[in-house]
Amino acid sequence: MEVPRVFRDALHVGPVASCDAGLLSVNRDALTAFDLLELAGVDSATISAPIMACFEDGAQAKELRHEFELIETAGQHVDISEISGDGARVIVPQIAQNVQAVVQINGQRYSIPVPSSQRSPTRSGSEVGR
Repeated sequence: MEVPRVFRDALHVGPVASCDAGLLSVNRDALTAFDLLELAGVDSATISAPIMACFEDGAQAKELRHEFELIETAGQHVDISEISGDGARVIVPQIAQNVQAVVQINGQRYSIPVPSSQRSPTRSGSEVGR
C-alpha cells in the first residue's frame, strides 16, 4: 500500500525518513515523556486506558481503519480492536444506544497536566500563578 503524500509529509516517511520531526517521532516519544516526567519528580497521575471511537454503523469506521492502515504502512504499529456497540456498552455503559461499531485504540496513556503541574513546583518552594 502506498502512503499518500499528505500522510508521508506529516509522518516524515519516504523521501524525508531521516527527519527527526513529524508525527511518527512524536507518537513514539509521547509515552516515554510521561515516564520521564514522573522520574523527574512531577506528581502526575498517569492513567492507562484505550480510546474508543464510536460509530452508528460499521461503514462509518472504515475511514478511521484506513488511516490506521496508512500509519502501519508508514512504520508505526497501531493496536486496535473492533467491538460491537453492545460489547462496548458492557465496558462503558454510557455509550449511546445508536452506537453499533467501536474502534478501540489500545495502549494509550493519559495524564492530568494542570493539577499535576500545579502540585509539583510547590513541592520545591515555587509558586504557580493563577
